[in-house]
Amino acid sequence: DTKTDDVKLKEEFSVFMAELKRLSKEDNKYTSSYQLDRLLNNTFVNPYDILEVGAEATETEIKKKFRMLSILVHPDKCKEERASDAFHLLDQAYKTLLNVDKRRMYQRVMREAKERVEYQRKKENQRRQAQGQDALPQETLNIEI
Repeated sequence: DTKTDDVKLKEEFSVFMAELKRLSKEDNKYTSSYQLDRLLNNTFVNPYDILEVGAEATETEIKKKFRMLSILVHPDKCKEERASDAFHLLDQAYKTLLNVDKRRMYQRVMREAKERVEYQRKKENQRRQAQGQDALPQETLNIEI
């Protein structure tokens, strides 16, 4: 029944918007100005960082995060002139991650990069240990894949 579907959709949207409003009060990261600055004043190396999701995020998680962020920067909702550029960046990242082949390729490359970094760190720590130096601090390895 189309009417029932419309009612469900409106209810889901209301719940979603209430959650977004609650998050924006708790954390300024869920405000238009924060997201515009984050998206337009940073250089991103992968679409996961643009959407603020992990490399193993499901399609559902990717869609949910895209909806949340796009509401904040969509040119129809956000009247700042930079909104169009920020939305375009989000949209491109979203489309990239919805493509299963591209998502797998990014996941593979990111996994390989993590493995290489871990290997190089291990070699460097062995070299340091042989010279009586301290190992690299663990907090400098901040990679979540």
